Amino acid sequence: MVRPLNLVTGGAGFLGRHIVRQLAEAGEPVRVLDPACGRVAWPQGVEPVETSVLDPDGLAAAMKGMETVYHLAAVPHLWADDPRVFEQVNLDGTRAVLAACRQAGVKRVVVTSSAVVLVGHGTAWTGSPITEDTPRPPLDAMVGDYARSKCSAEREARAAAAEGLPVVVTYPTVPIGAGDESETPPTRMLLDFLKGRTPAYLQCRMNIGGAADMARGHILAARHGADGAGYILGGENLWMSDLLAHLEAISGRTMPRRRVPYPLALAAANVQEWWADTVTHRPPQAPVAGVKLAGLPMWFDSGKARRDLGWQPAPLHDALADAVRWMRETGRL
Repeated sequence: MVRPLNLVTGGAGFLGRHIVRQLAEAGEPVRVLDPACGRVAWPQGVEPVETSVLDPDGLAAAMKGMETVYHLAAVPHLWADDPRVFEQVNLDGTRAVLAACRQAGVKRVVVTSSAVVLVGHGTAWTGSPITEDTPRPPLDAMVGDYARSKCSAEREARAAAAEGLPVVVTYPTVPIGAGDESETPPTRMLLDFLKGRTPAYLQCRMNIGGAADMARGHILAARHGADGAGYILGGENLWMSDLLAHLEAISGRTMPRRRVPYPLALAAANVQEWWADTVTHRPPQAPVAGVKLAGLPMWFDSGKARRDLGWQPAPLHDALADAVRWMRETGRL
């Protein structure tokens, strides 16, 4: 029997690398499409293609012979020096991938969205975590350029599914763990706390889980997900103070005890982002979108993925310990 072939766009990213590694360890051939392929030592059985989803010829060539496509290529940050990059990569890139999948006759497409598209300005705490069936906020209620681009991209994926393309959508929450070479916002947040760069914290609700577990959820979605369905891939719902307590116990480093009022945190973020936009052109420590998202009820229920996909994530402690260990081993701490 010919084994299925997998294409992972954005496979050099944090979640992408975990998916590629797990597929390779299972003996499945994997092709990775990512401009950063050359900076990664890939395991045996992985074919790197060093190009972008915005390269039509390169994308079409990479898509040939593929049965399953995991589309993760995206700008994952909450701030960019040129905000147009969010629409170009996250939205236009998704359109290009979906069109190429349709042309190549791909049998399963997993589109990675984000849990941030499930909340927006005006989302109120109802006493229960958000599920896939919770009423969606409109596009104009999305918080920041990243969320708007991911929301628009998800709409493209759902439209493609309605037209018959075998698409499944995943909604990862906040992934943490080892191997985040690009230092996405969650990893930067942990590093800032662990290195003492953040003397106080904003109390907020969050859902955090292991990147390796979320990668496994993607693979299960490809194998067992229903066409047109969406699955939240989350971890544990907790307050920021709970996360800091976990970090202190694992790392042995004292975490901040002082809380910052939300209005003060938002004001500081506006100043930092203005400075980044006009002077440094480097990411601010706390982007405005990040603070605004922290003010929303970011607790999620992954029960559907557990029931329908047989997904069983590990305890959050394991992912946090892996992240701290990796940061130490790579000299980040």
